[in-house]
Amino acid sequence: MNGAHLLIRDAGILRLGVMPNLQPFKTITRYFVSPASHHTYNFLQYEYRPNLSLITYTSRRTKKKKNYRPIFGKAIHNSATQSTNMVTTNASKDEAVKPKVTLFWLNQSRAQRIVWLLEELGLDYDLEIYRRVDKLAPANAKEIHPLGKFPVVKVNDDLLAESGFITEYLVDNYGEWLKPKDRASLMRYKYFLHYAEGSFMPPLIVGVVMQGVRSAPVPFFLKPFVNMICSGVETKFLLPNYKTHFDFLESEISERPWLAGEEFTGADILLSFPLTAMKGKSIFTQENYPRLWAYTEKLTEREAYKKAAKKTETMEGEKIF
Repeated sequence: MNGAHLLIRDAGILRLGVMPNLQPFKTITRYFVSPASHHTYNFLQYEYRPNLSLITYTSRRTKKKKNYRPIFGKAIHNSATQSTNMVTTNASKDEAVKPKVTLFWLNQSRAQRIVWLLEELGLDYDLEIYRRVDKLAPANAKEIHPLGKFPVVKVNDDLLAESGFITEYLVDNYGEWLKPKDRASLMRYKYFLHYAEGSFMPPLIVGVVMQGVRSAPVPFFLKPFVNMICSGVETKFLLPNYKTHFDFLESEISERPWLAGEEFTGADILLSFPLTAMKGKSIFTQENYPRLWAYTEKLTEREAYKKAAKKTETMEGEKIF
């Protein structure tokens, strides 16, 4: 067969596109989210070879031809054009044209939080999927951002890096309801946006590194020394830091239903990764931190979280936290 057929839904019309000579495949996923219900009603997934042309029929009378850019390991694609009157609603009920959002996603990374945030915001988004090579981000990740780190989000012509900045930008522009209004809650919200990555994550990352060192293959006569070093780091650095952070968070969440105040915010989304990653491990148990445990479970019960987790698990190929 010389080509593959692709069904595309646009304005309720099924159209047939043709993609010739499919060779080495790469998966791109398109999500289309209803902002009113946060219900994902169009999941378009297809495979293609970069540097090919695809004719996408967008209405009964018009068609658009898009050439993919021949960049190794990735390709920007254009899914079926959406109605120009699609809008997003912020806290003031103003209407604005929805942005074109692309999330550059790496497996086994903290990018899952941004998938969740986009679901909470009800924004349509494209996903460009990257996979680790020898546990590291692929070299061509630096074609997106010089640091080669994930997640990265492109919103129209703005390229955003760092999870805290991405969250702040998206909430400020497209989700005012995820930001507190009163000054005290707003101050806590901004603090925890920076705390999650700036203070809480570093010792957790050291813990992951130590696990890797402890389990790394070494000559048997060196294993006692490796274990002694890892145990020393855990006892003198990791456990005291874990206790300090979990004690602090238990105290904070005991004073209000959500991290910043009475309402769920973007700060809760950012803090979700370290909490779900540590849940049931080390000192973070239900017995030690009952309120923080209950708060973590409450986070994972949100519908947008479940949708994001399901999509992430599909991409990961395994269940996440």
